[in-house]
Amino acid sequence: MSEAKIRLSLYQALPQGSKFDLVLELAGSYGAANVVPIITEKSLFKMPNRDISGKYSRWQKILEAQSKQTGRATVTELLPICDLANLAKAELDHDLMIFGHFSPEAASLRNYLAEHKERINESASLSMGLFVGPESGFTQAEAELLKKLGATEVSFGPRVLRSELAASFVLASLTYLELI
Repeated sequence: MSEAKIRLSLYQALPQGSKFDLVLELAGSYGAANVVPIITEKSLFKMPNRDISGKYSRWQKILEAQSKQTGRATVTELLPICDLANLAKAELDHDLMIFGHFSPEAASLRNYLAEHKERINESASLSMGLFVGPESGFTQAEAELLKKLGATEVSFGPRVLRSELAASFVLASLTYLELI
């Protein structure tokens, strides 16, 4: 099995209910390096006042099962839940960063990858941060914050995708191109 050209970190706005389980199944199957659950202004998921270690344990088991099922040598790492505003204070060290956004200025994912194809192919190991917002998308302020961090807004095609499927769309696209 060859090494991935891109080490992908998925920053996924936490959806309500069991939808995050699907995100983890897909991220683990496609080969994301890690998943960072994020809370945004429009997130429906609210941090409970109780201990959520049980949820984390279940989520980690999902990632381990996906690694085993798909024959991956490594397990996708699950990082702690982070507020998007606090995440901005951390130094994100990615060569490429993208976020899905409902904007006419958003580049298509296809064009973005074509624009960076040479850089991707020449690098032995490239790191990419993929930010996926909640069902209603990132607020304009959050989009501006992501841009300040160096992320490029991209479109995932002509249709509005559910939050849990947007990550899958990008992961499948990168897998098809044999980048992850």
